[in-house]
Amino acid sequence: MQNIEAEATLLKQRIAVCRSRIQQAAGDAKKTAEFEKHSIQFYTAAGHGESDAIAKAAAVRGYVEALPGLLERLLESAREPDVPDAWVTKKMALLRAALDAFENSSAVPDEFGLAGLLDNAYLASRLLPEEFQVNLNHEPEIQILGPFTILQLDQRVKEIRATLAQGVKAGDSLAPNAPAPVSAAVRGDCTDCAHMRYGTPVVQAVFDNLLAAVRDSARQAFTRNLREEREMSRQFYDERETLKRSEDTNYTRRPTERRLTYCGVEEFEGVYQCCEVKNLDKQCTQFHAKSSPPRTRACANCRHHYQVPFSVFHTMQKVAQRGQRGLAAWEKIKQTLERKAESEFEECLQYDGVLHSARPGTLPHCESRSSSEANGEIRFVVGPVVNVAKECDRWEAGENENLKRFAAEFATVNAAAERAWQKFNQLPTQALMDVAANADADIIEVGLSGFGFQPSAVEEFGVDYFGATGSQSSDSVRTSRASRPTDDPGAAQSHNATGGSGDAFAGALRVAGSLFGQSSSDGLRSIGSFLANVSQEMGNPGEATLPRVSEGQTSTTGDSGDAFAGALRMAGALFSLSSSDGLRSIGSFLANVSREMDKPAEPTPLRDVSASRALANEPASTGPDAGHDRKRAQFIVEPGKSYRHPEDPNVIVEYHLDRGTIGVRDRYNTPCLIRVSSFPADSWQVLSGPNGELPAAVCVSGSADGAARVYAQWL
Repeated sequence: MQNIEAEATLLKQRIAVCRSRIQQAAGDAKKTAEFEKHSIQFYTAAGHGESDAIAKAAAVRGYVEALPGLLERLLESAREPDVPDAWVTKKMALLRAALDAFENSSAVPDEFGLAGLLDNAYLASRLLPEEFQVNLNHEPEIQILGPFTILQLDQRVKEIRATLAQGVKAGDSLAPNAPAPVSAAVRGDCTDCAHMRYGTPVVQAVFDNLLAAVRDSARQAFTRNLREEREMSRQFYDERETLKRSEDTNYTRRPTERRLTYCGVEEFEGVYQCCEVKNLDKQCTQFHAKSSPPRTRACANCRHHYQVPFSVFHTMQKVAQRGQRGLAAWEKIKQTLERKAESEFEECLQYDGVLHSARPGTLPHCESRSSSEANGEIRFVVGPVVNVAKECDRWEAGENENLKRFAAEFATVNAAAERAWQKFNQLPTQALMDVAANADADIIEVGLSGFGFQPSAVEEFGVDYFGATGSQSSDSVRTSRASRPTDDPGAAQSHNATGGSGDAFAGALRVAGSLFGQSSSDGLRSIGSFLANVSQEMGNPGEATLPRVSEGQTSTTGDSGDAFAGALRMAGALFSLSSSDGLRSIGSFLANVSREMDKPAEPTPLRDVSASRALANEPASTGPDAGHDRKRAQFIVEPGKSYRHPEDPNVIVEYHLDRGTIGVRDRYNTPCLIRVSSFPADSWQVLSGPNGELPAAVCVSGSADGAARVYAQWL
């Protein structure tokens, strides 16, 4: 104890000399004025305003003049009661080293007054313990001294610290060109170690990594937690002092105070160690010197990083915008995603970047460091939140394979949906509407699986979405996908031997087979039986054979050929999307059959307008512009164009000028041709087809060139 007091007295005297030397330099009015003038000119030339340049020049001077006070604080902290002997020894050694550096630095000649003491003050300040440097701003000194001088001084700091770590007297210099001691390569100060971290706020990091599309749903929780985090960050200083006294090394959680340091060697396990305790004697066995230049191991370009792209959400939203019913179903899905984002945000904060309930979907995660329930523990590490220093030792460059498989599957179902909607737009039947709605539901299901939803929830949303967007007819069926996503993120989906969604194809065949089975025609019932057998044998469709149809058995038995053709078109369209040559062949066969069934046994007979009726209370010779109570404005039916009813897209009106006919299709897709000449001139007529009246009226009027002009009105 007497030796420590004697040394403390000696060090106090040396600090007084240091203060006197700085005061003497500052008292040289001429040199000090020249120093301040050059500092102001330096910052003005760098683009700072005059007032800002003056303030920065004052900060440079203040940096030098503050050094004696810092040295006195270090001396007093070493003499506080209850300070472990190892800490006293460490602080005394650092104080001696700082004073030696101030007294002996010669990078800038001292004869220049305060300007000559800049290097002395910088070197001594950099040797102070970390807790004394957190409030120091070295940047002004670095700017004034320049990169070459700073490089020399920083190298000197490293040499002195390495020497201290070996117990060599701080004033001793290493011999020129002498190799560094072996232990210096594996021991040293925390500031030179790759595992050292500065405290980093967790709240902002978690919020920034949320899926951008649903981030606003967590904004209120973000604001509240950010305020609480800032209020509590100062408590880590108290915790550090407690750790010093108890010689325990672990903080209760990750420090968020930016000026505080901690050891992150076990940060991925949720362990955050106090540098000042763990590396008290500079002999930490886990010391790992920083690389030069520093490594950049960011999660974003690591092959273990799994994060669903924002484009997936955007595509799902775009799909839902095909119609109002889709938007209503999408709103429910979006709200569920927003609730998931809020839940994941709160849990990630609670465990400092780790989730224990389930795989995250609105947050990214590291596949290398995460584990699912199958491994006995649910633990998903949100890489960008934990890997704050970008020093992860498992980092590997490349793309995530599971994410690539997920993206490929999502692109496949998206492309299939686009093709399905193209076919529906070409031939808008209820059957093809259901095919397209099923394809859209597949997009929703695959997207939700990527966002971490459980298979049961994925299927439920798919059924609900199809129910809202399909034709909603009695035989409208949501055909489930062949397999469901596993708990493994983005895992490739297992398909059956058909190369496509077997359940979807089988379901389409069951619908068609059931309809054909109800026919009064032996031939159609045979086709229905064949389709039913194929649906049951989807695991090996090649074994099913087409039954023979007796000669003369056709669709002209009084059954609705259009209904059967529509069912076949639905099955044929779905099979045409398969990746299997066999199923595409079946699809081609069904499509050909449906086209043949669309052809009437004889040319479609021309109907007379007598099947239609005049609008009630309509004068016999009213012109096309006459007003009457109708739903929508009239329009001209131009030759060669098709016009669809806005509420029932199956209803179509066409004008065939070359044939002198008006072609119509009713809601059952049944075609009909009506002679233009049979219409009373300038009289509105409600159209009728084989299945009754259509929600349309037509008026035929003469034109200047003698050709008939056709007007139509949707009812």
